[in-house]
Amino acid sequence: MPLTPARLARGLLRLGRRNWPAVTHQGVDLLSLHVDFRGISDDPFEARQRAPKLRHLLDLPFTRLRDMHPIVPDWPSNPFVLTAQALLENDSLTYRDSALCSYFTHVAPQNAAIVAGGSAPRLKAMKGIEADLPWKPFGAPALRLKHERSVRQARENNVVLSFEDGDYAMGPVSTAKGELEFARVRQVLRSVIEKGYCPADIHHHMNGYLMEDGQNWAVMLDSGTHRAACLYALGHTTLPILIKTERTVNRLDVAAWSNVKDQLLTKKEALALFDRILRGDDPDWLEGCWPQGVRQTARTGAETARPA
Repeated sequence: MPLTPARLARGLLRLGRRNWPAVTHQGVDLLSLHVDFRGISDDPFEARQRAPKLRHLLDLPFTRLRDMHPIVPDWPSNPFVLTAQALLENDSLTYRDSALCSYFTHVAPQNAAIVAGGSAPRLKAMKGIEADLPWKPFGAPALRLKHERSVRQARENNVVLSFEDGDYAMGPVSTAKGELEFARVRQVLRSVIEKGYCPADIHHHMNGYLMEDGQNWAVMLDSGTHRAACLYALGHTTLPILIKTERTVNRLDVAAWSNVKDQLLTKKEALALFDRILRGDDPDWLEGCWPQGVRQTARTGAETARPA
């Protein structure tokens, strides 16, 4: 029996709260369909079983969420979180005295081999910013995506930046880039305090990649860095996250990852990076360039860090 909008809607009513699909001249856009499991389940595996091939909106605990790839500092050490916490205590804090400035100054890995934990000579010839998640292409493709994101976000905030200004996940960055990231934290924090956190529609929810290893899982955020940091700083323990079926990454598929096929990472190296992110551990080298003592000092705004 063919799948019609009416049959699909009846099925969604049995699965969770109803969300009507976007309809075009070609009929139903299946990729726009999602099922809202908030208050029903916080298990992405259960959601997938009950509503296969659809997108799922779930309230997920921060303990299952990861951000700032590919470095992925844990939440208590996340510089966006530390900056938001400091702003809650001192709204007159400046970027120059923030944890973000400290992070961008100290965490500037020299090459992609350091970031990814790989040994290939080609990795050592790449900049740190050219590394990405183990299943996503390194090098020029990573640079292009990060450049497009940086320019788009700057434009949305009436700022003109180029790729040379750097990326949000690591240093070095220009003062203009650092100031923009700091201003966005302040703006989001004030908005959440004044209005609460209520995304306008499904397209404004944070989303991410579902990382799987057997029954173990985590979600790598692909949007919402500033929102997640501010909500964490305000004491939230969960976030509503949209999980897209097409963004599921299984550890068993390591041989098919582009960096493994291109011999930039061995299977062992790719899995080591995947596993560290899945566990939520800081990379071993992070403590050496941004020690815990510096992080906590930066949180209070007491350290004055100047970008090179």
